[in-house]
Amino acid sequence: MAKCKFCGKSGLFLSVNAEGFCKKCANKPFIQNLEKMKAERQHDDAIFNSQIGRINAAREQYAMDKDLEKIIAVYEQVLLKEDINWNAYNQRLALSEYYLKAGRNNDSWGMLNQLVMLAPDMNYKTRYTMFKQLKKENRHKDAIRMLFISYYDKNNGVNYFKEEFTEKFEKEAMVVAKKLSWSEADVKELRGLLDGLIKKTVKKPNPDEKIAFDTVDKFLQNK
Repeated sequence: MAKCKFCGKSGLFLSVNAEGFCKKCANKPFIQNLEKMKAERQHDDAIFNSQIGRINAAREQYAMDKDLEKIIAVYEQVLLKEDINWNAYNQRLALSEYYLKAGRNNDSWGMLNQLVMLAPDMNYKTRYTMFKQLKKENRHKDAIRMLFISYYDKNNGVNYFKEEFTEKFEKEAMVVAKKLSWSEADVKELRGLLDGLIKKTVKKPNPDEKIAFDTVDKFLQNK
């Protein structure tokens, strides 16, 4: 025996549509809007499955043939030429890294700058990827600058401060600092500045990176 899942009516002679609504309820604007929303969601899901499916297939192919041009072409088609209705942060970040591997440094940097604007909550990860690119390009001062910003973003607004938050920063900065003939004391001084900024944001997040940029830039001016 059919039963309308909206009004609850049932009976031997009651008919419902594929969605379980009787004729009267199916014609209600509220129900029609639900149907429209469901159709749109199904359409969006189909697009997402197609796009992520092609990207995943390209990654699997790249694992076998290491053809950068081929995988970049797929990523560019999906991310730059098609409408995206899902969070593609990781895929865009991956594209920037493929660009870098292919020697397309300007394209890589352009994509990273886009991500800074599109996903500010992920800036710690984006800035760290910028650090790796600058390091690879032997732009040592710029690399340390970006590493500083990355760690500031990552620990901004923590519930408590611990020394180990910036231990890794010191180790990573020291590797680059050697290229600049900096002393260990220089790196420790920079770490101290970073510690001070992070302590100021404990339980008081400050998403504005300007204070961190100003701090590290002032330090670098004297180096």
